[in-house]
Amino acid sequence: MSTRTLTRLLGAAGALFGLWLTISFLGSAGEEDSEPTGEWTDFFDRLNRVTVSEVRLDGEDGQRVIASEGSSWTIDGLRADSGTVARFWDSVEDASIGGLVSRNPENQNRMGLAEGSAHSMTFELDGESRTLLVGDAGASAGTSFVRRPGSDETYVLSSNFNAHMVRALNDWRDRRVVIIDTAAVARIELAAGDGAHTVSRGDSAWTVENGAEAEPGAVRAILEELAVLRANGFAEADNEVFDAPAELSLTALDGVGDTLAVLTLGEGEGDRWVTARGDTTVYRLPSFRTARLIPDGERLLGN
Repeated sequence: MSTRTLTRLLGAAGALFGLWLTISFLGSAGEEDSEPTGEWTDFFDRLNRVTVSEVRLDGEDGQRVIASEGSSWTIDGLRADSGTVARFWDSVEDASIGGLVSRNPENQNRMGLAEGSAHSMTFELDGESRTLLVGDAGASAGTSFVRRPGSDETYVLSSNFNAHMVRALNDWRDRRVVIIDTAAVARIELAAGDGAHTVSRGDSAWTVENGAEAEPGAVRAILEELAVLRANGFAEADNEVFDAPAELSLTALDGVGDTLAVLTLGEGEGDRWVTARGDTTVYRLPSFRTARLIPDGERLLGN
């Protein structure tokens, strides 16, 4: 047998195998171009960040609940990161159902849509619940396989819900510890590792309690952290000890003595833990950030 003949035979066998896979995967020929019908035609109508009061995401790690709290959102009752929630709603509002890929229930397992293993997404709006099952990512980027509960029809969704379904709880949460207008800060009271220090804003420079000029870089670092202080994570209260007394603290006040922020810092494993007045969340900050936030006396004076 010549090389050319062998090549043609192998090519024909490959084509037949590909055709068999396609038919097996789809369950019946000609379905992939079918348009969505029934409940799918208006499933995403009015699903947006204004009309929906709650979204339940059920996946491998249990259930996540995204709930509207006025103008903000919570995740499992905790303050949610506005940017992460906005990206989630962008994916919902841009979503559209593509072609039908299967009516065969035997194909559901390979697409991540089998009963008991599929992720689900439920939207609550105006007393109505709408649920879809979300399977594996589709062949094209930014797509997912989806079906409705009780239906064997599987479609391709043109918005990648998979990333939201597998996102860990802490990746949904707001990591902002404090955000203040640092132009309003007139005095900063520090309890540092070497004792208490007060830094005050003067007409031309910041000074410490004895009237000496504070090192500009040290004060600038404090204000930069206070402008938007974001944690690098959250403390896990079940495996960390927080009953030891706090070591460090910072209080920022404005020109009339009103408190703008109070931070308390203490030991954690690796990082330090930090809390803000009025917020029960225990955050984590790396040690180099806490050194910028609460410098000792030598650093304040530039020694």
